Amino acid sequence: MKFHIGMIGRKFKQTTQKKFAFDDFAREIERGLSNAKESAELYYFQTFSTWTVHPNVIIEILSGADGFTMRSHVDSDVWNYLDAGTEKRWAVMTQDYQTKSVPKSLNARPGYGSVRYKGQGQMKSKGYDDPKPGISAREWTPLIYNMILPEFRREIKNAVQRGSRKIGLS
Repeated sequence: MKFHIGMIGRKFKQTTQKKFAFDDFAREIERGLSNAKESAELYYFQTFSTWTVHPNVIIEILSGADGFTMRSHVDSDVWNYLDAGTEKRWAVMTQDYQTKSVPKSLNARPGYGSVRYKGQGQMKSKGYDDPKPGISAREWTPLIYNMILPEFRREIKNAVQRGSRKIGLS
């Protein structure tokens, strides 16, 4: 997932009365980006809060001449399979099986049941010649993107305003 916010530069006129305190401005930007990153981490955590093992979420915020970019990745094959979905599934679940997550929702819930047969070999030995329908895509990535983008923009805007006030530009 990649968030990109373009920011138009302003030319600042330095006067002898007010020294341009860039460090104060930069600290405000860093604070705003840190707030946006924390929000993104919380959204990701919601998707696997009921899991026994929590995957690592890697979030990077990069800055460049054209703005700030937030890049994120979940270091888990299972999470990525659930996010994108699969075309087929070589597994048979018990009749009481209920997933811990549903498409287009970040909220995890307790799951029920278990895997009855797993893998193509085991399924074929039990009389299942074809795979089962795949896993429905949870579509967490676009959901998180749409939730964090307004926050990311707001945090950057507020940080720029705070930083501008600190250096006497507004």
